[in-house]
Amino acid sequence: AQGRDVVWLFLREASLLLTAGVAAGLPLALLLARFVGKLLYRVPTLDAASVAATIALIVLGGAAASLIPARRAARVDPLTALRSE
Repeated sequence: AQGRDVVWLFLREASLLLTAGVAAGLPLALLLARFVGKLLYRVPTLDAASVAATIALIVLGGAAASLIPARRAARVDPLTALRSE
């Protein structure tokens, strides 16, 4: 496999996990926002801009976190990896 194929494989797997995490976490966060809103004074609980910014930061952080091991795995010689197993 080419190095770019290995990087693409890592990023594709990470994007699937990030999508699943956001899909599961967003409804839970919106549901719990109602309860937290009662504890906070004069703080809006459902601000679309802050929710979108939070999702963007989570996705960018996850992509950056998966890019580091992807680039490391792309540099490994395939024969060396096969011999070690």
